[in-house]
Amino acid sequence: MPLKIFHTADLHIGMKFNNYPEPIKGALQLARLDSLKNMVKMADQHGCNLFVISGDLFNGISGIDKKTIASVVTALESFQGQCVLVMPGNHDYDNNLVDLWTVFNNRASDKILLINQEHPYSLADYDINAVVYPAPCHSKHSDTNNLGWIREQNIDKDPVNIGIAHGAIIGISPDMDSNYFNMTLDELNDIPMDVWLLGHTHITYPPKASVAQCKIFNPGTPEPDGLD
Repeated sequence: MPLKIFHTADLHIGMKFNNYPEPIKGALQLARLDSLKNMVKMADQHGCNLFVISGDLFNGISGIDKKTIASVVTALESFQGQCVLVMPGNHDYDNNLVDLWTVFNNRASDKILLINQEHPYSLADYDINAVVYPAPCHSKHSDTNNLGWIREQNIDKDPVNIGIAHGAIIGISPDMDSNYFNMTLDELNDIPMDVWLLGHTHITYPPKASVAQCKIFNPGTPEPDGLD
């Protein structure tokens, strides 16, 4: 059975927009959640098996109320495919000391898989012949990426191997101080993944309407950060 993936990142749900007056502030907050709901509908329309969020689903690890978390989980649960993968990014990082992901996991069903640890995740239980290799963030900043453990794996070529990472792409992402989990395209291409699904950079890569013979993808943010 062919594997169809809907890939997104950097929704930053929970962004406060305190510099804007009401009702603009409330509308901008709601637009981020509406964007998620619309993408789930789009994924269903295209018959996707897998819905992937490559980091920064939420705008932070604190200040996200339980009602917002519940609304996000409800939106993801409505996906009609087999599985939703959610990986922590540098804004919603998982360091085992915050409640965000505990609340999220307690509300989520088995359809939603939080990939927050450095080990391969087989999707065989979802009837998907694929293995996921995540590089989650455990802090907001780092001068090194989290790809090292994947590079050391003995990777079986039989299933589809999906690498998921969050961080700046050197030469593409603005990161003047090199503290956002920097990675290079050559580094990603040298690791034997069938596809890389990235997050962090708020523009799309490759910057083309039609792409062939490429295995590295960054979706950009689906909703602007404000009125700019």
